[in-house]
Amino acid sequence: ALAKSLITHTLPSKCSIICSYLLSNSIKSTASPSTLSSPVRSSSALCSCVELGASDFVEIGVFNVNTKEYNTKKFEGMFEITSLVGNVTTKDDDVYLHIHINFGNEEGLVKGGHLVKATISATSEIILRIIEGNVGRKLNPEIGLNLFDF
Repeated sequence: ALAKSLITHTLPSKCSIICSYLLSNSIKSTASPSTLSSPVRSSSALCSCVELGASDFVEIGVFNVNTKEYNTKKFEGMFEITSLVGNVTTKDDDVYLHIHINFGNEEGLVKGGHLVKATISATSEIILRIIEGNVGRKLNPEIGLNLFDF
């Protein structure tokens, strides 16, 4: 049986990721409590992730180094998630996601950026690779981003 749990996590930057874990056959995803934090916290708090799937709504951002804010754009339609990569660390003892996404439309045009939010329309296959060690995040005020803190 495929797991039908949803992963929802609000990032400190008020961005959020909504995706399904092996969600099958055109089930619309909606937000629910996070299932990601438990395996991450009980292991090493350091993971990498990859994902393929389908989405009908994606919001991405590009960080503006001058304003220290994300400029975001929303897209609705039928999309193939051709690549989703990122890492899972911690900040202030909470799970911290840093995810980038590429997604293509019916014409084969691909967009990409920092994932703010996505809704899974058909399926999502996420692989989390747990890595030995523990890496946190700390705000770098000069850059305006939460960077690795070893």
